[in-house]
Amino acid sequence: MTVEEAMKLLLLISQFDGRPVNTDAAQAWAFVLDEVPIVEAVRLVRAHYTGPRRGYRINPGDLVALSEEQREKTRWQLDADVRAARGYGIIDRSAPDDYQMTLEEHDALEAKRAEARTAVYQWSTPNAAVAPIDYGVRTKRP
Repeated sequence: MTVEEAMKLLLLISQFDGRPVNTDAAQAWAFVLDEVPIVEAVRLVRAHYTGPRRGYRINPGDLVALSEEQREKTRWQLDADVRAARGYGIIDRSAPDDYQMTLEEHDALEAKRAEARTAVYQWSTPNAAVAPIDYGVRTKRP
């Protein structure tokens, strides 16, 4: 993040908490947020001020921690996708966890997941057309 971007970010944040904005503060924020893109920082500020901690002032360290948490979730999801694709036989079982799946492989994985959700739904909520309910005829026992 550049000093100019940090200044814009601080101007946005100052509308929420009234903090003073100056070039020294922007330089400090830019120093801490050097690896956080401005678009991601704005998204994280929005998430902070609409989330459960909205009454607290946000600091650059909060943005770094939120950014790292988001990246970790993304890495975790990608690893889970690779494991699922291996299980469905979409990619080779010997593919490493950091394997970069193609768009076609992702599409095939989503199709398999949709099939699995549909099968679970049909199993858990039978309807009359698929599995008619036979109430039978009640008769007295002899």
